[in-house]
Amino acid sequence: MSRHFVLFLMMSCWRAGATESADELNRRGADLERQGRSAEAEATFRLSLDACRKTSCPFLAAILNNLGSLFYAMARYREAESVLRQAIEASAADGQDPASLPAALVNLGAVYRAEARYGEAGRLYERALKLRQDDPASASREVPKLWTHMAALAQDMGNPQQAEELIRKALASYSADGSLETADGLAALVHLGAILASEGKLAEAEVTGRRALAVYRTQPSGPDYAALLNNLGSLMTVRGRPKEAETLLREAVSVWERLVGPDHPSVAPALMNLGSLMQARHRYGEAEALMDRAARIDARSLPTNHPRIAIDLRNQAGLLVARRRYRDAEQLLLHASTILEQQLPAADLELGQVLANLGEAYRLEKRLPESRENFERGMKILNAAWGPLDPRLLTWLDNYASVLRAAEEYTEAGKLELQATHIRVLEARRRASS
Repeated sequence: MSRHFVLFLMMSCWRAGATESADELNRRGADLERQGRSAEAEATFRLSLDACRKTSCPFLAAILNNLGSLFYAMARYREAESVLRQAIEASAADGQDPASLPAALVNLGAVYRAEARYGEAGRLYERALKLRQDDPASASREVPKLWTHMAALAQDMGNPQQAEELIRKALASYSADGSLETADGLAALVHLGAILASEGKLAEAEVTGRRALAVYRTQPSGPDYAALLNNLGSLMTVRGRPKEAETLLREAVSVWERLVGPDHPSVAPALMNLGSLMQARHRYGEAEALMDRAARIDARSLPTNHPRIAIDLRNQAGLLVARRRYRDAEQLLLHASTILEQQLPAADLELGQVLANLGEAYRLEKRLPESRENFERGMKILNAAWGPLDPRLLTWLDNYASVLRAAEEYTEAGKLELQATHIRVLEARRRASS
């Protein structure tokens, strides 16, 4: 958006509300943001700041927090960080609303999560949690929301067990006060489904997701609904239901595009998941277009060493392998592994998948010693993260076993084949009982 257009909007807002107070402008800016009118909301928040600074009003921290939250929603992370730091500083002044400080801490934590600055995000969440717990008037309402944020952070950092524990605490609180079907309760339910899926608890993840979906279908669609559609679509892909997966993922993309625009980083994961599904269905041209679009969005909006950049590279490499462009795939996977090595231990699971994929690329190039080395390291990580009976391991187990057999390591190959057989038996029983 051009500077001239923003100035035009500011002048329009000034003419419409020249007599409004800083507080009134702040509330109007929040209303505009809820309506998806981000540019007008930004202009109105800036007018509110100007009015507030002229009168030393008690809403400065709250206005800065709202503006910073808007910048975060628009993926303008550097501006969001700057403004939210100002909000934190302003909240210490006499006369400011004490609730502004924990709110700004949580919003800044969300910015740091988006930038993969997980340690900094965790410290902010812990500080906000203490403030919320020390305020009896808001604790029952705000603490469960913080547990949800902290659960998402734990999942980002590769600790799904801690994530599940935190999200179940939040859900127990929402269930106890009858607010499970509110926006906050449903958001926690969406997070639980994603966490369960990451742990390989696929049936439970589906039940949880469909429970939330039934409620969301009765409400106006929002970002959490789009996230749920994306999660369920990805889950249906893993569970071998591609038609349903495609319907869900296309709806997720459509909802996100309508809510935040086609180039927002929120859109990228659903685009990438849809691209991976198109690859599985051998629709390679469509897969490449979707994956490239997702990767461009992430490259514009995320730091160059962000784990999601590496995940994009891994997915693009998978498509190159499917198209027998093994050397090109190798280069992308090596780049991805370099990024993820810098993010350990948080990125351990993603690194395991990249190494296993690199092992497969080397296998197809008949570079068996390098294949064996990468398979061994990658499968060790994945077995520990997912458990030895996770069906997501199957293809890699089969291919790793073939590498070991080519190296005449028959005993080790047999162990992998036995593990794969055990998984297949369990999956057959699951399908028979469903």
